[in-house]
Amino acid sequence: MGSEAAHSHTAPAQSRVSTATETREQAVEPARSAVQGRLAAGAQIIGPVVSAFWHDGEFGTGEERQLLLKTRQSRYAGLEARKLVQYPPRVRRRTRRCRPECRAR
Repeated sequence: MGSEAAHSHTAPAQSRVSTATETREQAVEPARSAVQGRLAAGAQIIGPVVSAFWHDGEFGTGEERQLLLKTRQSRYAGLEARKLVQYPPRVRRRTRRCRPECRAR
């Protein structure tokens, strides 16, 4: 019964936050800053990817890099305050439980 009690705590709510940049270099600095500042447990830069979108009533396509940050919901405001994510329209928040190794410390 003792081991059940040790595993019954509720883990902090985890989020994956994504934003997009035009270049790899534009994604590296916010990724580094978020992880070094302990606002995110980890970051991935994905791409280049081709995106199709609507912007200001016009359809467009373009090439961009996706920056994915793994963080706690409680640290999202810090990412916004440091302007490490663009908002709106490119931030997509998704809450999910996360393995211990992806939790920000």
